[in-house]
This record gives sequence, structure tokens and C-alpha cells, in this order.
Amino acid sequence: MTCNDTQPDLGNLIEKLDVGLEVSQSTKIFNPHHMLYKNKANGTDPEKRRQIFLQNQKIKRRDSLMKIRRLTSISIDLSDEEEKLKDENMETEASISQGSVDDDDKEEKFNRFKDQLMLSEWLTRKPSDFVENWFLVICPVGKRCLVVASSGQTKAYSRTGHYISSFPSFLPGGNRRDNCAYRKSAILDCIYSERDKTYFILDVMLWNQSQFYDSETELRFYWLNCKIREEYNNLSTTAPLNPHKFILLDHHGCDDRSIIAGIQSYSYKAKIDGLLFFHKKAHYIPEVSPLVCWLKLNMLKDVLNIDIDITSQNQMDIEIED
Repeated sequence: MTCNDTQPDLGNLIEKLDVGLEVSQSTKIFNPHHMLYKNKANGTDPEKRRQIFLQNQKIKRRDSLMKIRRLTSISIDLSDEEEKLKDENMETEASISQGSVDDDDKEEKFNRFKDQLMLSEWLTRKPSDFVENWFLVICPVGKRCLVVASSGQTKAYSRTGHYISSFPSFLPGGNRRDNCAYRKSAILDCIYSERDKTYFILDVMLWNQSQFYDSETELRFYWLNCKIREEYNNLSTTAPLNPHKFILLDHHGCDDRSIIAGIQSYSYKAKIDGLLFFHKKAHYIPEVSPLVCWLKLNMLKDVLNIDIDITSQNQMDIEIED
């Protein structure tokens, strides 16, 4: 046997290790039905899987209170030295190699924020209840992240649970100047645009004393719209206590005209990454869900029969084929 016979396929290895954080990339990595987009006939019936998922939502309810305590308490436990995460990681690895009794605790603490986001599948065919029971959210290019505001701090974590940054914000519990910060908290699903230094709010899991893991999409979006646009509209402005903007992404109906109008009205500097479709009855379950579907703009014609010719970010010729 030669050395070449045992050499691993580096191309495949690199592809498997590619964990980019863009919304479209993360969807591709976690989507088990990615290959079905051009080979729909060989896949399982998405309608049937969605119905089963809807029926099992109540059975699959997590202990939401424990989840919230776990996520918000860690932001209390971890000090401002979180910026030295690489050093902590090295210490953890050293402890593991030495067989320390604290291995499990350190690994649990390090991975506390891993797999806390609800991820999508590719939309391979138009659902039969698309107009009646689905919302559209147009997503800018950016990094999907978990934002936790608690005890006077706001912290962002990657989809894989790694610490990104800490900063003050006007979110509940997000800055130390708020006298009630230690009694407030928020957990949000966001897309961070490095170009705009903006967190685009995609969904909510916790807001003060209200948790939304077991709430339907329709309620979560309504709550966000009321809170962000009416009571917390200062989140969209930069200030010393809010260095990053927080902007709530619009949700649209899923009839053809609403989809077209939503794309045409998109006005953010960050380019459109893709389209997320949420079932109105979906709970926020941190796993890949058939009740959340992802589509790129150039797939609209194939899946939804909407033809889009994109010549620039601001110039689109859109037609509906009969």
C-alpha cells in the first residue's frame, strides 16, 4: 500500500469543516434535503413531514424555563474576561488531556449556547397552504447569531455557540445604566451585518418575563412588532449605550403580490441573502424545522413560479407567469 492510498481526501475534509456563518451557508450545512432541490421526486413528502411536525410540537416542548435560566445565567457567570476565550479554551483542552474532574462542567459551560437557533430546510415545492399559513422574511447577507441581554450586558454568540462580542444595548437588561437591568432579559435570533454594524432581528425567544419558545410564529412576530416599533424604537439608533443598531426585519404575506412587493421594498444596504418562510403555527424549536423554509432569489421561478431578473440590488424586473 502506498502513501497515496491512505491519504485522506482533503477536499471533502475541508468541505465538511466549512462552518461559515452566513444565513445561506448555515442553512446549506444543516439542511438534510439540500440535494432534493433539483431532485424533488426522490425526497419524502414535505407536506406530510410538516403536518407531523405540527402535531408533535406540543409533545416536543422543551423545558423552556430551564432553557432561559441556562442562557441568561451564563451571561451572569461569565465575566468581562470573556474576550480571553481562546485562553479559556486552551485551559479546557489541557484539563481534558489531564483527565480533570471538571471536564464535563467546563465543556458544558463552553457549549452552553450551541444549537440554540431554529434552522431551516430548503423550500423544494410550494406548500398547499402557502398563502393562508406562511410568512415571508427577507434576509440580508450577514452572520446568524444568538443575542442574549441580561444583568446589564448584551452578548452575541455564533450559531455554533462561540462567543463573538459583548456590548451595551437598549434591550431589556442590556446595559448597566438601567436600574432594573438585573430583573430584565432578552434572547433574540438575529442576523449581524458587519458592513452596517447592525443586528437584524429575525425572531424572539425571551422578552422580559415573557418567553416565546412555545408561542406560534404569528404571536412572536406580532409581539416583536409592538415592542420594537412602539416601545423600543430607540434600538434602531446608535448611542454610547447602544453602539449597534437593532432593526426588526419585516414579515410579509406569501401571495405572489406580497412577495414581489416585499422584495421591491427592501431598502437595506446589505444585499439580500435569501428568503425565509415561516409557518404561522410554528413554535420556536432550536433544531432544523420543516416549518421554516429557505429559498434563494434565483430559485423563485423554479419553486414559486415568480420570475426575477436581478440586474442590480435596486433594479429588479419581476413577472408572474400564469
